[in-house]
Amino acid sequence: MKALVGVCVGVFFAQAGLAAGGISLPAWLGLVPADFWGRGRLWQPVTYIFLHGGLLHLLVNAYMLWALGEPLERRWGRGAFLRFFFLCGIGAGLVNAAVEPRSVHAVIGASGAVYGIMAAFALIYPDAIFYVFFVFPLRARYAVLLFAGLQLYTGLTVNPSGVATIAHLAGLALGFVLMKVDFWRHGPAEWGAAWREARRRRAATRSAARFHELGAEVDRLLEKIARRGLDSLSPEERRLMDLYSRERSKK
Repeated sequence: MKALVGVCVGVFFAQAGLAAGGISLPAWLGLVPADFWGRGRLWQPVTYIFLHGGLLHLLVNAYMLWALGEPLERRWGRGAFLRFFFLCGIGAGLVNAAVEPRSVHAVIGASGAVYGIMAAFALIYPDAIFYVFFVFPLRARYAVLLFAGLQLYTGLTVNPSGVATIAHLAGLALGFVLMKVDFWRHGPAEWGAAWREARRRRAATRSAARFHELGAEVDRLLEKIARRGLDSLSPEERRLMDLYSRERSKK
């Protein structure tokens, strides 16, 4: 957490210093969709996260990152938190670039990642008190809806181009989606084992469903045997009975 905030602060001062000398970091490190697609500047969906448009922009994102991210980092661990942060930030940037591929305006800031963190915080700590605009207390579950509504309103009215709004809403949506899956909670060394375990669980679920369906069919056949005798079963029905017997012996 400290490292993320520290990098944002350090880059901000470097950005300001270079700007005084006529060098624009956002032109190269900000996410400019036209350059990302047209010039192959593939680093931009990562580097744009650490640039900010002003001191207030930096302070708000740093505060939100610290206040909401610190409890999540304690809960998940540093590695999982960083993966979540970058997935939300990079994903938000890519969505923005896909929606406005010809835009020449640089998108900068950690807001997409911060909105994803806000979504995770609201899901895990829905009743935690969140101070909207640092003044108005509101439960986290309602605060995240309020911020989503404000972003949507801003994108449709105040800022019709929706340049930053798209990234913010995309980060929020990605935060909710990522909370429904768990691959990012594991490091690369664990991904293979997690994938195999997920396959095993899916196979077990399918097997249980098939066994249940087979059991229902066997119940029907048992009723048939009770009414008409064992000889009334067709070869296919006998095969089903044998299959059920073998499957049951494995349980």
